[in-house]
Amino acid sequence: MGSLSLAKNQSTWKEISANSHEGFSYVSGMSNVMERAAAAAEAVTHGAWMPEPAALQPDCKFVTVDIETGGFAATDEVIQLAAKCGDEEFSVFICPTKKFHPKATEATGFKLQNGQLFRRNRCIPTVPVAEACRKFLDFLSSCGDQIIIVGHNIIRFDFPRILKLLRQHGLAKEFLNLVFGMTDTMPLLKQGKMSKQEHLADKYLTADEWQPYIRGAHDALIDCKLLDGLLAHFKVTEAKLN
Repeated sequence: MGSLSLAKNQSTWKEISANSHEGFSYVSGMSNVMERAAAAAEAVTHGAWMPEPAALQPDCKFVTVDIETGGFAATDEVIQLAAKCGDEEFSVFICPTKKFHPKATEATGFKLQNGQLFRRNRCIPTVPVAEACRKFLDFLSSCGDQIIIVGHNIIRFDFPRILKLLRQHGLAKEFLNLVFGMTDTMPLLKQGKMSKQEHLADKYLTADEWQPYIRGAHDALIDCKLLDGLLAHFKVTEAKLN
């Protein structure tokens, strides 16, 4: 198994393999999954400011990141930003400005009602989007001077949306200076055709302590906790994530 990662190398994010012992470099002969991820990353960064080359520091921190959105299209709004670094956790909700895709509401329980965000009939406190972006970046900065973000399907889904949101509020440069790279755990954790995080958690995180989290899946912070649990279950060390 191998993870899919992008890191600062020369002047761009480039594809690497977690099994590579030669540092951050392009991996030839990559699979179709890796090709699609590379195309998605190129679409995000095309024409954007890119950070200067950076060396991986010994104290670089791994931060699990996840988002929730109002639908599945690239244009759907981010409604939750969450991150977890060791025992430190962050979560913030953003009130959407347009109704959710019905299938998204069915999957997550979130909906827009009377101008407020609800989940399963409970009103969720929200903050303005600019404030949410600032708080998210402040949390990442509090984790360390250099971080690697880790997420499930993050390269194709979460990262493009996070970068777009931060760019809209003038924070992309600060974000990209802080983040050395990212690791997508989907290729690393998938078991045969089973690749969705909620299915993996349901099958492999069977201890009683995990059941409340599994029932609360599709909350971004809970999903961060479940991903950390899966990485621990499969004995994925930090060395395999970079």
